[in-house]
Amino acid sequence: WSPRSIGERSWLHVRSMQGGTNQGSAWLALAIGAAGAMAVLRRHRARARLAMDAAAADAASYVHVGFRADFRRRGDVLEYFVVAMGERWKGEDVLVVLRRTDGRLWAICNICPHAGYPLDEGDIEDLGESASGRDLGSPVVSCPAHSYLFDMERGTCINMADNCPPAPVYRAQLRGDRLFLSLQPDQDGATGTHKLCKSDENAIQLEMVDRALNRKYGRLISPNELLAVPPRRSKSKGGPD
Repeated sequence: WSPRSIGERSWLHVRSMQGGTNQGSAWLALAIGAAGAMAVLRRHRARARLAMDAAAADAASYVHVGFRADFRRRGDVLEYFVVAMGERWKGEDVLVVLRRTDGRLWAICNICPHAGYPLDEGDIEDLGESASGRDLGSPVVSCPAHSYLFDMERGTCINMADNCPPAPVYRAQLRGDRLFLSLQPDQDGATGTHKLCKSDENAIQLEMVDRALNRKYGRLISPNELLAVPPRRSKSKGGPD
């Protein structure tokens, strides 16, 4: 019930009792109704304050770092932008990747946690289900120095998870044409916990090599296709041609 509906019900109750002799009861009912209306109003205001406080806290955790026009194309469906966090927010640079087909965003520390090389100078691929039987759901970025591969959703090092810590990942939002980024890395339970089996690791590495070679040299036979080709049998000496 809204405060107005409670007040109206109490006033109608008072009017119905005024024809009788119990005027004290009528005024008591009016006072009870008014008190109920005020209680409902206070609850509405408290909920509104909580919603406003939550929105303000969420807004305070994000900073405006760029614009939609700052992104550069990388391949057929991806775009990327490197946020220079150190210039203003005293943090490591962050690589933000946008998938044009659905507008999803990912953000990961642009510094490889293994050797400190900038990840945006490596390959960034949206493999989908083409590399293995499972879909990571996010792009994969490779370090240009040692080809360490990172899942941009969780920051996990895909091919060297036991030897390399996860890269910090961040939350990114496009509000209109303005890009916002969380000041602190994402600390949910999924970060850095996604490990693949060896066959999936190998399939993703082969697919990343295939994509890089195709981009540089044009369509070549893929490593997976090469492994599927049966070896040619050599001719024996003195045998028929």
